[in-house]
Amino acid sequence: DSFVEEAAQEAAEAGVRIIAIGVGDPAGATIPVGEPGFERPLTFRGEVVRTRLERETMERIARATPGGAYFHVATDRMNLASVYNDIVTRARGTETDDLTVVEYEEKFQWFVGAALLLLVLEGLIGATRRN
Repeated sequence: DSFVEEAAQEAAEAGVRIIAIGVGDPAGATIPVGEPGFERPLTFRGEVVRTRLERETMERIARATPGGAYFHVATDRMNLASVYNDIVTRARGTETDDLTVVEYEEKFQWFVGAALLLLVLEGLIGATRRN
């Protein structure tokens, strides 16, 4: 626990916000794998893997950072859109120091076009040389 809390403290000092999503059951549960309807428990070396959610630890980690949040999803499949909407709703009203958005303009099309033109020309020139 101390390592995790130290890491959360370092994240807080660096201004990093931790959003923790708790998936699982505090009493312990198996981990389902496979397609819906064909799920089976995860096994390791022939043994069924059980996992236990440490909710209090995750809440402490999230609270240790500015604007941090904890979301409990339980053991069901999570609706990421709902979790994302909750995160955005909680984030409204919090300020960010700097926001940098980098938009790249793709220019590879010119090189692809030139390469295709050279391939066509090579085909034409090669065909005339053979004749």
